[in-house]
Formats: sequence, structure tokens, C-alpha cells
Amino acid sequence: MTPSQRRDFESIAATACSQPLCQSEQARLEALLVEDEEARQLWLDFCRLHIELDLHTRAGVIAAGLRDRVQGADAGAEESSDQTGSPPAAALASPAGGRRTYRISMAAAAVAASLLAAAALIPRGWQETPKSSDRDGRVVAAVETDRTPKRRPEVVAVLRSQPDAKPERVGEEEECVVLAGEELAFGDGPSDVKMVCGANLLVEGPATVRFVSSNHVRLLAGSLSANLPEWARGFIVDTNAMRLIDLGTTFAVTSESATVAEAQVLKGLVKVQPRERAEQSLSGFLLNEGESVRIEGPKAVRNQVNLESSEARRRILELEKLDSYQPIPVNNSGVGLSVGEEDQHWRLVATSAPIAFDTPRYAVVCTPHPRYSINEPRRSQWLSVSPNNERLPADSSYTFRTHLDLTDYDSRSVRLIGQILADNGVRQICLNGDSVGDAPWINNTPNQRFDREEFHVIEISEGFLPGLNTIEIDVWNGGEYKGMPSAGTELQPNSNPMALRVEWQAFGRPSSYD
Repeated sequence: MTPSQRRDFESIAATACSQPLCQSEQARLEALLVEDEEARQLWLDFCRLHIELDLHTRAGVIAAGLRDRVQGADAGAEESSDQTGSPPAAALASPAGGRRTYRISMAAAAVAASLLAAAALIPRGWQETPKSSDRDGRVVAAVETDRTPKRRPEVVAVLRSQPDAKPERVGEEEECVVLAGEELAFGDGPSDVKMVCGANLLVEGPATVRFVSSNHVRLLAGSLSANLPEWARGFIVDTNAMRLIDLGTTFAVTSESATVAEAQVLKGLVKVQPRERAEQSLSGFLLNEGESVRIEGPKAVRNQVNLESSEARRRILELEKLDSYQPIPVNNSGVGLSVGEEDQHWRLVATSAPIAFDTPRYAVVCTPHPRYSINEPRRSQWLSVSPNNERLPADSSYTFRTHLDLTDYDSRSVRLIGQILADNGVRQICLNGDSVGDAPWINNTPNQRFDREEFHVIEISEGFLPGLNTIEIDVWNGGEYKGMPSAGTELQPNSNPMALRVEWQAFGRPSSYD
């Protein structure tokens, strides 16, 4: 983090601890936290300091109240003892047989107040997990305070390497997905990287690239060229010396050191922000087709590019040969609905259970069982047969069906990534009637929880058809364990809850390229 970035961050962080941020400040803070590890550590330090200062003020007030209440209770206990001749419940026998009255010191009260205040201020994810114990004091279960499930970072790109130019990340594979936050070291030679947002990159190794998100990369060393279709405008390439914001173009950028970088616009238009200003405002300048800029510390030198040179023509031709991906609309389970509402993108079409409900029927957003992760209406929610997630027969299966519309996409290029939670597992996933993915998997163990468990990830890259595709997920409902883990458990064929939660990501090549 540069000195100017640090000053910018400290200003925003200080404001955030005292008053709500405006929309632009909030976006700026989130960008800094995503991009810079030092910024994340500084943010934690700011939060801790803010909490400590608040506790310092509040502890005195709470301690005074505790002192008054304790002293009042002691006085009442003394009076009760004098009247009855027996010690109060708060008094214990000392070794000498005398009576010992519990009194809370100011210091202890302040500590208690601090703990109470801290519990209210610290985000749920930072709190320790409280434990419950059996009669012998043995820990038997953990009560989770953070019921948000763990997710794998989204896929932001697909990497295709030349046979003689594989980066270490790819190994022996010809193609692999790249996740948000990954940093890849590319070996000698060119590598083709297709961003999910539609941008195509040719990375000239040796190079190091950090994939921040689907429309944002950071070139730490080496060179890359980028070509973007109309829908991918706004793609960002950062170096340590400058930021490039694409406005619909083909360009090349080289990062030489922490303070030196160069960019060339081969087609279209690019916005350039020297790094010292890119993190503070929208100030910068436009670079037109056939122009270049070289940033050396505080200096920016603009020149012309010979678009007829062999190097420029090679890059343009190689990039134009590449097709682009485009995000495909998908239907996560329960998005935007309230508990009890039917999700018309998901149906229950079959069951092996001897229960009285007709199929097909729409799946219903249900109240999460205490063992489940919380519903997140903007991302995904639990679906089941009824709003209250009624208990269903053990050892039975339930088939959920949804669709993926690939109209206007080349079905041969489509990738579908699913993140799935299912109580108690998945027996089979079918695409257009054929089994796919790595099912089955079972989640049926003692004290099984579906709150902080990671989503089970599946990836499908073949078997798609033009137009509407049908996806079916067979959810298995297992048994119920009885007994404490310390004493052994036994699986009972008792009825128990069943529910499914799914988040999709899909992308492919628009058929307009054909």
C-alpha cells in the first residue's frame, strides 16, 4: 500500500467508525479491502480500537449500575440472614465455618461490562463458539453463532495454455477454471485466459497475475493483451504504477516494476489513471487508438503506436481469433422470496416416500432448521415440501427439477458450476436425463449441521443441448441419530427434515459468434 493509498484508507476508515459512509465511500472501502491484505489488517485494527474506546466509556456507566445493584442485594441478604438465622443462597460456608458474602469489585464489574459491550459490537463471525456440556462437564456440542455457509470463491476465468507454456497452476491439464482471489505465475510463452465477463486475455509469460474478480485483474509482473466485446466494458487492469479502465477496446499493458508500466491502445479507447491518483478519485486521462503511455513514478509520457508493426498486428490478430464468454442467467433456489412462497423455478417432481402429496408441485421456501445455515434471500434459500420444513420419512428420496435456458448460446461452450447443500445428501444429478457431476454424497452423521459446512461444488461442462435444458437433483433423506456421542450413537429410521439449497454460476459463448 502506497502512502497516498494509506492516507485515503485511514480517512475512510475513521469516517466509517463514526458515521455511515456515502455510497462512493462504501464502494471505495470495499474495493480496498478486497485488493489489499494490509488494508484488511488495518481495518481490523480500526475496528478493535473503536470497540475499545467505546467500551472505555460504557464500562464506567454499566459498572456503576452493577455496583448499586450488588450492594443493594448484599444489604437485602444481610437483612434476610438476620431475620431467618440461616445463610442466604449467595453465601457459602468458609473452611472455618464462617459466612462469606460475594461482593463484586469495580474492576470485575468493568470487565463484565466490557464483555457485554464487546459481544454486542463485534461481528458474529468473530465471536468464539460457545460450548454446551453434559452433566460431567464434558463438551458434547458446539453452538454455532455464525450460520452463514462457507462458499467457494466464484469462477472468474477459464485458463487455456499452449502445450509448451503451461503455468504451474495448470499442471498437466489443458484447461482449468480460475477462482476469484487466485494469483497465478505463468511460465514462458502465451496463455489464453477467458474471463467470465467476456474479456479475453493473452498473457505473455513469464508473468504474474492476480484475478481479483470477473472484471478486474492485477498484473504484478510481465505483459498481457486484452480484447473486450461490447458487453464487457469497464474491465479493469491494475499494475503497481497505473490502472486501465477499458471502454470497449483492444489494448496491451506491461508491468516492469513497482513504479514503471506501459500501455498501448490497439483499438478503441482506454481510461488511464496513474496509481497515485487512481485510488483517490476518478481523475485520469483517455488514451485513444494508436496511442501509448509510459508511467515512470510521477511522470506520464504519451507516444504514438505503430499499428502496422508486426508486433501490433500479431496481437490484434491473435485476440480477434478468440471467442468470448458471457454470463448466463441462472435460478438459485428461493431468490427474492419469503418463507412460505413457492419457487416457480424449482419443482418437486418425484419422491420414493409413502406420503400423501401430489407431484409435480412447486418447491417452497422453508424456515431453516436450527442445524441449517440462515436463508439469504438475495443469494439463495432452503427449499422443501412445506414452509415449516416438516419431518419426512427416513431413507427416502425427493427429486427437485429446474431449467437452464441456453437460447442464444453455443451449448458446446457452456460451463455450469453448482454449489449445493442438501439434508442429508444427493444421490444423483441429471442433465437432460443423463447422470452428471460427482454424486452421490451423503451428509448423515451424528450432530450433522448444515450451517457452517461448505457448499458441495459440482462442475458440468458437457451434455448441454440448444434451448431449454433440464436439471434434476435427487435429494436423499437419511435417518436420525439418537444418543450422546460420548456414549455411542445409533441411526434410527425416524422421520426428519429434508431440504435443498443451490447456487449456480453459468457462462458460455454467445451463438452470434457462429
